[in-house]
Amino acid sequence: MDLWLLAFQAAGVAFVITRSSLFSPLRSHGPEGWRSFIGCQLCVGVWAGIGMTAAQAFLGGSHPRGAGALAGWALAAVGTGALAGIIALGFAVVIDFADSLGAAATKLSLGARVPGLPPPRLSFPDEQPTDPAPRKDE
Repeated sequence: MDLWLLAFQAAGVAFVITRSSLFSPLRSHGPEGWRSFIGCQLCVGVWAGIGMTAAQAFLGGSHPRGAGALAGWALAAVGTGALAGIIALGFAVVIDFADSLGAAATKLSLGARVPGLPPPRLSFPDEQPTDPAPRKDE
């Protein structure tokens, strides 16, 4: 299996473990070290990548034979794990950024006023613009 594909799969696993509500009980119980580890996309991504590489090598029948092959496999496993951790962290950054944009758009669409700007005027293409509130000078 291609190591890039394996890295993206491990990053997906790491993202699901660190962000989904399914694994929320796992993240909220245990010692402080465990809770900080299981909430870290980079940490879980590295170990998911190493574990998935090991599973692919040993369960797939292509396990290394000899010291040189074992060293090469270990290097590939750590590299795949590191790549998976970085990808998982990137996923988290992109999702958090999109979430903050969505929250800002929702806040503006629900009528939040920006200081210094007039209130929005709502109109349809075939209607004249209407003022949402009467002015005090009228």
